[in-house]
Amino acid sequence: MTPQHFLVPLDFSGYSTQALDYAMELAHKLQARLTLLHVIQSLSMGGDDMGVTLPYSYLQDLDAELNRRLESYLERVMAAGLNGDKVIVSRTREIRGKIADPVHGLLGYC
Repeated sequence: MTPQHFLVPLDFSGYSTQALDYAMELAHKLQARLTLLHVIQSLSMGGDDMGVTLPYSYLQDLDAELNRRLESYLERVMAAGLNGDKVIVSRTREIRGKIADPVHGLLGYC
């Protein structure tokens, strides 16, 4: 069975850029689709019971910046003639069950 869909985790480092380049090359050869993934690390400012939260405007700015950066990577994918999409999650818990769940269309990711 030939892989048809690849999950490409990105942290915007040079290493993840190299991983994207490799995934694009492989996806082109196999005519596969790419999903670009960025997981936001927990932004702990104290214990949950301390009631400390980040300002909403900061979280909005962070979300906008991450979307902008991930969109630029997705534009590279599309410019190469490949199909792809992007996903940003704030906790690995959000994707853990989906990795092997065909209902969410993520079966076969590693």
